[in-house]
Amino acid sequence: MAAARTVPRPAAPLVAALALAASLLACGPGAGSKPAAGPSPATTSPQDLCTRLIVHWANDQLRPDGGDGGDYQEFGLSDGQNNILIDVLAHAKTERKDHGPAAARELIKREAKQRCESRYASRGASPAPAGGWPT
Repeated sequence: MAAARTVPRPAAPLVAALALAASLLACGPGAGSKPAAGPSPATTSPQDLCTRLIVHWANDQLRPDGGDGGDYQEFGLSDGQNNILIDVLAHAKTERKDHGPAAARELIKREAKQRCESRYASRGASPAPAGGWPT
């Protein structure tokens, strides 16, 4: 039996090269390459988080309908943060009565920032005491 003669196809080398390139791309970066640099995850300081929480819930509770209700744990506050909220809200209600709602909202921002910064300034990096939950 005579060996079959194959006629070379001009597209065969091109198809082989494309298949090789596709398989290399599918495997991802090589062993020595570094991953692409992406954005770093953002962190929020305990002071900023406290301020955001107090401002949010004080404005909520200052609404004419009394806000969403709930207790400090439902608000995601520690006991100490709740004490700040209670004090700031009491001052804001007086400010609203004397100078209007815009003045009360500004007072909330100002007092929450000052009280939260004061609260966490002496605590270092961790908002929780060694024994457990933040106070």
